[in-house]
Amino acid sequence: MKRVVVATSRTLGLACWLSLASIACGQTPGVAETTPPGVASPPTAAPTSLTGTWRRLEDAQQRSRRHQAIDQATESLGWLKRNAAREKLRAVTGASSDLKIVDAGGQVTLEVAGRGTTVATDGRSVRLDGPEKSGTVVAVRDRGDLTIKVAGQGGSRTTTYVPSGDGKTLRLDVEMTGSRLATPIRYQATYIRR
Repeated sequence: MKRVVVATSRTLGLACWLSLASIACGQTPGVAETTPPGVASPPTAAPTSLTGTWRRLEDAQQRSRRHQAIDQATESLGWLKRNAAREKLRAVTGASSDLKIVDAGGQVTLEVAGRGTTVATDGRSVRLDGPEKSGTVVAVRDRGDLTIKVAGQGGSRTTTYVPSGDGKTLRLDVEMTGSRLATPIRYQATYIRR
């Protein structure tokens, strides 16, 4: 299952992937296969629900890739700021406690460590105002995937939740940007359903 994320390069990549997949399957790119009259269309599978409690799994390879992405993004900072930033980012992106998700009725509720947030998944931008920070959040569904982008004054975090076909695992594709980061931090996290 492929997903479409708002980024132009990913959209272009998906278009290329779909063209290659259709050629491999003997179809002409851009020409939809139709069902002959009188023949029932094959049923389409319903998207896998994200609802449940998920436990994070992180192996040494995932941890190493996450740390490398953080190191690369903070390389341009001065020595003292770089070390503090790396420590904080490793803690923020590290393995967290269980992730609880309730996915129903056009909205999703995410809860980590007893703190929860509910957002509509219709693509509307919602303003968030807190005692110290403010920003916006946008959540969009694409088939079974869910993409949530939180943007603040100094950066953003985009997380795409990609469930496996059997609903037993959940992959998070995360991208964090910041005004002081040389490059975005991109990493994946894997969760299993409890």
